[in-house]
Amino acid sequence: RALDLSKLDLTGTLPPELGGLKALTGLILASNNISGTLPPELAKLTQLQQFNLSFNNLLSGTVPPGLAKMSQLQRLDLAHTSLSGSIPGNMGQLSQLQRLNMDVTAISGTLPPTLGDLLQLKELTITENGLSGTLPPTFRKLSQLKYLGVAWGGLSGTLPPFSAQLRALDVSH
Repeated sequence: RALDLSKLDLTGTLPPELGGLKALTGLILASNNISGTLPPELAKLTQLQQFNLSFNNLLSGTVPPGLAKMSQLQRLDLAHTSLSGSIPGNMGQLSQLQRLNMDVTAISGTLPPTLGDLLQLKELTITENGLSGTLPPTFRKLSQLKYLGVAWGGLSGTLPPFSAQLRALDVSH
């Protein structure tokens, strides 16, 4: 029950009607020319396990807090988009999330401490964006984290103790 429309040169905006596909477990729209913002109706996709909008450089607006209602979500990839604003604090409610990629976006602000509640998180990539501040101390709870990419951004400070579990760490500038 996945819909994979990646690499089809799709243009235009995401229709709100996508929110009506409630049994959908995967929505992959990577590497297209999708523009506009994320419709709030996408929050109705509560069975979604994989959501990939990467490499849609014209996709703009903010990351809607409603994404936290996608309680089954395991992979969220918003990399290489023009999404801006801050990471919603309620994203820490995505208890099944294993991979979060917000690489090369216009996202800014600080990392919400609630991301430390993503206990299943194995990969976090947040390079080349406008994030600033330090990694929250709550990140010490991320015992499953195997890859952390924070390069080319404004994050600073020391790594929490979880770093012993990491297999790969990218903090280069």
